[in-house]
Amino acid sequence: MGAKMRFALLGTAALLLAAACIPSHPTRTARPEVPIAPWTERTARSADSCAEYRYLHLDGPAPGAPVLLLLPGGFYDARIFLNMAPLAERFEVVALDWPDSCAMYTGHVEDYGEIAADFLRALGIREIYLAGVSMGTYAAIDLASRKKEITVKALALYSTVMFGIDEDEVARRGRMARFGLKLGPEKMRALIERGVRKAEYEEAQGVPQSEIFWVRPYSYYYQLFSMTLNQGSRRQATPGIECPTLVVHGDEDEVMPVRWARLTTSVFPDAEYVEEPGGAHSMIYSRGPRLAKEALDFFARRAPPSPPPSPR
Repeated sequence: MGAKMRFALLGTAALLLAAACIPSHPTRTARPEVPIAPWTERTARSADSCAEYRYLHLDGPAPGAPVLLLLPGGFYDARIFLNMAPLAERFEVVALDWPDSCAMYTGHVEDYGEIAADFLRALGIREIYLAGVSMGTYAAIDLASRKKEITVKALALYSTVMFGIDEDEVARRGRMARFGLKLGPEKMRALIERGVRKAEYEEAQGVPQSEIFWVRPYSYYYQLFSMTLNQGSRRQATPGIECPTLVVHGDEDEVMPVRWARLTTSVFPDAEYVEEPGGAHSMIYSRGPRLAKEALDFFARRAPPSPPPSPR
């Protein structure tokens, strides 16, 4: 078992202790360029919002293969999915990068669902399989509830806790968000950087996870904290999500406590829960190939993709 990630940013007590001694300005502000093969990086421009989206892409096994959309969390970009390349055995895979700033950001979780929907419109996609990690799961839930816009055949949620799952979750999330929003722009960004620099990760193939991190503009983190605070005790529209749902959580997740994750299936009509022994919050990267196989098996068992059309 590798060393587990200890993310000071999201531990309220650690935040309060650390705030006085963090630097005033972040230094890791340039997006690092790292090897991403077999993925390719692409852009798409929305005709509806004029937004330009950056995303990672993997060809499927044949033209016309079903599309799997991956939504990252808040503190890493789409390259958190680099080790999930086995998903391309059955799907065309697209992994969206959340924009640093966007006219659709209003400080609410629904903003992320709207951004994901706008991105899919830009690609001309209306039917998908869907997976999210950490904060990206909230966007995935919102997107899956928009049945008139997009058909989600099956949903996979990694390293997440549902909004409003109990009173303790609401209180902890509110404390964290209020603390972050009280900091000035550079102090907030420096605190985020300090948390990532102090983190320890499970060993993984390829580029170390810490090397794909960079500190984004203040507007991006302000949106994240505002969204979690504004949600309050309100739950998302999970009762209306009828597609098969897989919830995967590590029992050593230090950001989203497992005691809450075990409650998440109770708010979906059709959900299965899998617990990863020794899994930390970053397991989508460190255990990518294994978790990809788990997702492929779930999709094949619960919502088998139609085979791509035969070439003429």
